[in-house]
Amino acid sequence: ACCACGGGLRNPTTSPSPTSSPSLHPTSSPTASPTYIQWTPVASKGTFYDADGNVDANQFRTIWASSPNQILHRKCRDCVSSHQDIYYRRFDGVGGLPSNLDLLDTVKNNWFDSPNNTFNVDFKLYSSYDDALNDINAWTFCNFDDPGVGFPRDCGPTGEVTSQWNSFVNWGGQLNVGFYVETPTTGPACSDLTVNNGESWYSSIGYNCAWYGENDCTLSDLSEKFGLVASVACCACGGGLRNPTTSPSPTSSPSLHPTSSPTASPTYIQWTPVASKGTFYDADGNVDANQFRTIWASSPNQILHRKCRDCVSSHQDIYYRRFDGVGGLPSNLDLLDTVKNNWFDSPNNTFNVDFKLYSSYDDALNDINAWTFCNFDDPGVGFPRDCGPTGEVTSQWNSFVNWGGQLNVGFYVETPTTGPACSDLTVNNGESWYSSIGYNCAWYGENDCTLSDLSEKFGLVASVACCACGG
Repeated sequence: ACCACGGGLRNPTTSPSPTSSPSLHPTSSPTASPTYIQWTPVASKGTFYDADGNVDANQFRTIWASSPNQILHRKCRDCVSSHQDIYYRRFDGVGGLPSNLDLLDTVKNNWFDSPNNTFNVDFKLYSSYDDALNDINAWTFCNFDDPGVGFPRDCGPTGEVTSQWNSFVNWGGQLNVGFYVETPTTGPACSDLTVNNGESWYSSIGYNCAWYGENDCTLSDLSEKFGLVASVACCACGGGLRNPTTSPSPTSSPSLHPTSSPTASPTYIQWTPVASKGTFYDADGNVDANQFRTIWASSPNQILHRKCRDCVSSHQDIYYRRFDGVGGLPSNLDLLDTVKNNWFDSPNNTFNVDFKLYSSYDDALNDINAWTFCNFDDPGVGFPRDCGPTGEVTSQWNSFVNWGGQLNVGFYVETPTTGPACSDLTVNNGESWYSSIGYNCAWYGENDCTLSDLSEKFGLVASVACCACGG
């Protein structure tokens, strides 16, 4: 959420990157030797697939025996926000897993409560690693015993939540999931994320984490691939799979921005907020129709970006590009109300004539991979109704005049700026993001951005929310 921690809303640029790269890791060590944990992969598929991270039952039992707090972490890319990260903690004490419990198969394929998997007796579920460590805010609902349906069936923080389960023996359930066991390590570690063929992530223009780490991590913001950019996929850019620690952070902080500038003056764009609600709410980012028209007139490529926190992956970022040419928006089109509340194709909003939709900013700039399906004309239903990349996708629309549709959305217009800019993300009360232990982006930027990995708040950590941490 915070710019100082690698998050925030960044401004893409295609200008040359600085010749010197930022140092993303402190060079001085803590005075006391920290105790780190690492997340050892044990089962994975889809975008989380790791060729070395799918173990058998015996290997799993060996790995589990080393877990200091008996914690298993499931990541799910396309789940609703409450289920993107779940922490399963057991309380077996000395001796580890019961001999008659195949926990690996239980979470992968057959989520049963017997043998020895009784909710809130043998194990508890949590929404964060910090909660699991401290045994606080445990989930209150769980169900079991549907053969072929894996973790967590319909378990939820306060009640039933359907369709978030996985299976490794059939094609039902969530497709992009990974399971990781908390294990000890003698020092910090971070692994670049792998993609669905087991290779390390690379961008849509073919560059990998090593290249972005040596050049400019933010350049990948224009070249998303597999739903990822460098700030999420690459250790050198503040992402990757990191090992949390509660030890003191180094006394000196990394330099998160190069000190040398590009030789040529770059042309930047910024994303100016025009409508927002829920976790994207910005008190200064809800404009009226006249203000919107003024902002839109400055957009170099006539592009509007919608972000949606809880949408399916294809709809979390949508780019709407118009082709009006000289003169800007038609005078009879209230585009702001059209996208907020009343997604109509008239006046002057004809699909693939007046505008096109894309899944990435790079696609919109180059007019490639445009979406092929769109529908309209349901009063009170805003953008994008059931429009989809290749066909109808329901329930992803928003409305600012009723309580239907997606609740956590923001709209941003592409506008020019004379230099790089980044704003720390705000949360649902309009305040700047802060972690579950009360520290803000400034603190993480001055100390250690990765410390917030243990203290998620509002579904965010510093590497996503803070400019100084790569977000």
